[in-house]
Amino acid sequence: CTIIIVILCQVFICRESPAQVLMPSFKDTDHIKSLNGTWRFKYIPSSDIKADSSFYKTDFNVSEWADIKVPGNWEIQGFAAPMYAEYLKNGTGLYRTDFNIPQGWQNDPVYVAFDGVLYGYKVWVNGHYVGNFTSSYNRHIFDISAFVLPGRSNILAVKVLTHPKGWEFDTHDAGSLSCIFRDVALY
Repeated sequence: CTIIIVILCQVFICRESPAQVLMPSFKDTDHIKSLNGTWRFKYIPSSDIKADSSFYKTDFNVSEWADIKVPGNWEIQGFAAPMYAEYLKNGTGLYRTDFNIPQGWQNDPVYVAFDGVLYGYKVWVNGHYVGNFTSSYNRHIFDISAFVLPGRSNILAVKVLTHPKGWEFDTHDAGSLSCIFRDVALY
């Protein structure tokens, strides 16, 4: 009887709650593609991004934006002043990069993994909203299969907020740097 209950609970949990997908080993280079490198970037010293609110759309021009290294802190790269703990100022970082799906992936699901983003972020692919996450020091994986275009250039847009709900939790007694600060990869 106990075994049947455990099995039923596992079946119910699998059907009702989303699960993270396992990411292949970085040694498995045929099934993983790093998106680390130089991205286009704009820093806005508030959460109101006004004229840039459609930055995630494919026809939005980011040619005048600066380059930023991902992973990397925008304060360390000169876009804002570093702060300490709860003195972190409200700000928004807008990121864009282009990517191609490797030839052998065309019939497989495609995911993008963010290993760490300070403090909260929203993700779009080719102008389509994918999702958001606000746990700075944890990896989050998004299924982008429905939004990618095999054989064509794709656009990944990320809006990083310094003050999402619960941001104070990740700033206790520490330097408060904002950014995509860990690896980003497709698989």
